[in-house]
Parts: sequence; structure tokens; C-alpha cells
Amino acid sequence: MTTQEEEGAAYIKGKLIQEAQFIALSGDLRAGHDQIQRLREQWKQAGHAGRDSEGNDYESVLWRRFNSAWDDFYKRRSDVRDRAIAYRKNLVYEMGKLAGKPYDKSVGAESRALLDRWKQAEFIPKRDADQLWYEFDKYRQQIIEAGRRAREEYEQRKDERRQKQLDWLQGRRSSTESYLLDQESKLYGMRLDRQYSTFEPPSRNNRRYDEIMEKRRENERRYQEKVAKIQENIDRARSQIRDLDAQIRELG
Repeated sequence: MTTQEEEGAAYIKGKLIQEAQFIALSGDLRAGHDQIQRLREQWKQAGHAGRDSEGNDYESVLWRRFNSAWDDFYKRRSDVRDRAIAYRKNLVYEMGKLAGKPYDKSVGAESRALLDRWKQAEFIPKRDADQLWYEFDKYRQQIIEAGRRAREEYEQRKDERRQKQLDWLQGRRSSTESYLLDQESKLYGMRLDRQYSTFEPPSRNNRRYDEIMEKRRENERRYQEKVAKIQENIDRARSQIRDLDAQIRELG
């Protein structure tokens, strides 16, 4: 290989080293491995860099720099992976603690927040991810099941309260209806008696005329008051029945 070719190889390999160093420091950890492999293939195709002006093996110097960048990348990836695994292990621990608590809305909300954090966590190798997900999801499913049971129990208690209230309303309606029938029957009887009762006013020459007529007026006043009172009871009972029917329909 001529000196010109060696200089060209050295230039290309210098660029490859810069690119490898960039990947090592800030490259995508998932794609970085494939990028490093691509750079290695380009390194092989670039040719030999030869020796420097003092006769030292320049190819070995460049290779050590290139290999150092490669090592830096895998060390960074390993460090990030270890932290990501530790982070996911902590999420498993937190989900396990949550699964041990009595279920309420806050437990459900916290479990969903942990799931969001899991989805946003750093990439880790599939074997580790599968193992940790198995534990994480096991606890998550326990919480989901606890939530389902809690909702069923809530709905059952709600139905029981509804049925109890419905029974009370229907009982109240039945007693109010009985009271209404009693008052209507009483009013009908009073009016019927009034219809068939007769009153012959006394002669004005009767010395008790004024007394009899006054008593008659007093009886009439008492009758009208009693009728008004019973009618008021009837109207109130009918209104109560309408209200009770509306509540029963709403619950029904």
C-alpha cells in the first residue's frame, strides 16, 4: 500500500473514531450496537493506516482509540441498563406494596401511574424485561381483580340500599293509600248522611226558636269544618301518593 493510500485510510479511520466517540457519549443505546458494527466493517474496508513519521505503528494507535470508544459505548450501555433494571425492580416492589393494600380509588390510580412509568422506562434486555414484567403484571392483575371485587361489592350494597328504600316507599304508599281510602269513605258517609237527613225548622212562635236555630247553625259550622278537614287530609294523601310514585319510578 502506498503512502497516499495509507494517509487516506488514516483520514477515514480518524472520521470513524470521531463517529464512534459520538455514539459512545450520546448515541441511541438500542441502535448503537448496530452502528458500532457498521463502523467496524467500514474500518476493515478503509485499509491499513501504516506507520507515522517516526516509524510507529499508526494503525495500532488508531485502533486503540477506536476500540476505546467502542468500550465506552458498551460501558455506558451497561451502566444505563443496570440503572434501568434497578428502576424497573423498584417499580415491581412499589406495585407489590400497592397490591397488599385494601383497594380503593387511590390504589387504582397509583397502579395506573406505575404502569405509565413502566412504559416510559429505559430499554432493558428482553430476558430481564420479561422476567420483571411477569412479577409487575402479577401484582397489577391482583389490583385489577381487587378493583373488580370492590366494584361488585359496591354495586351489591347500592342495590341493597335501593331495594330497602324501595320497600320503605312502597310500604309508605300502601299505608297512605289505606289512609286515603279511609278518609274518602268517611267523607262519603258524612255527605250521604247529610243527604238523607231532614230538618224541620220550628215555628217562629216556638219560644225555643232562636235556640234551635243557633244550634242548627253551630252544627252546620262544625260539619263544614269537619268536611274541610277531611278534604284537606284527602288532598294531602293524594299529593303524598304522587310524590311516592315519582320516587318509586325513579328507583325502579
